Amino acid sequence: MKKILLSGLVVSGLFGFEIKMSHEFSSSLNPTKLAVNVNIMSVQKTSTDVLNTLTIFSDFIKSYKDLSVKGGNFHTSANYKYINNKRVKIGYKGSIAYNIKSSSSEKLTSFITSLSAKSEASKDIDISISSSSWQVDKADILKSKDDLKMKAIKWATNYKEDLSAKLGLECSIKSIDFNKFNYSNPPIIYEARAMDKSSNSMPVPQKDSRDMKINPRFEFECK
Repeated sequence: MKKILLSGLVVSGLFGFEIKMSHEFSSSLNPTKLAVNVNIMSVQKTSTDVLNTLTIFSDFIKSYKDLSVKGGNFHTSANYKYINNKRVKIGYKGSIAYNIKSSSSEKLTSFITSLSAKSEASKDIDISISSSSWQVDKADILKSKDDLKMKAIKWATNYKEDLSAKLGLECSIKSIDFNKFNYSNPPIIYEARAMDKSSNSMPVPQKDSRDMKINPRFEFECK
């Protein structure tokens, strides 16, 4: 999509003038990675038991080499309860969280299924996962930005030559201001929900494309 907005014509010197305008370019990006957040929580009598249990699940998650796994920091603290208006330590609690991505919805679904099955065997574990969402790879976003910049430069070069031919003047590109990018990636709202151990399914959202837009401001000078 291309959209032109002519915003100003400025006289510059004798028989010369400047043209200021904006021109919109856009491209469509396809998401390539399906992502979920996984949070594992454990409440037990000792901190050692908590760490041992979390480590078992951490090793299990990291064993999936065909998934992109980020995170994995352990958090533990004493677990307190008020008894007769007194704060009493009743044990320890801990958690570990991961952001997990895959280009294959089948592989990610298979992982969630296996994680659910493993959690069924442990009464000391609670697992919550976010709603899955498709994401565009960062490298694709950066490439799209560069491609749109190049389109803008080529367009400006052709527009300058067209102006020169139609006006019978020597026109040049005075400046191009890439002041604004607009990437229409809807915010990801992670709905943390407890894993239903009776169901091993993971709903997979529709893979919708995203729009990248650039709206640079051009200045041309004709003499």
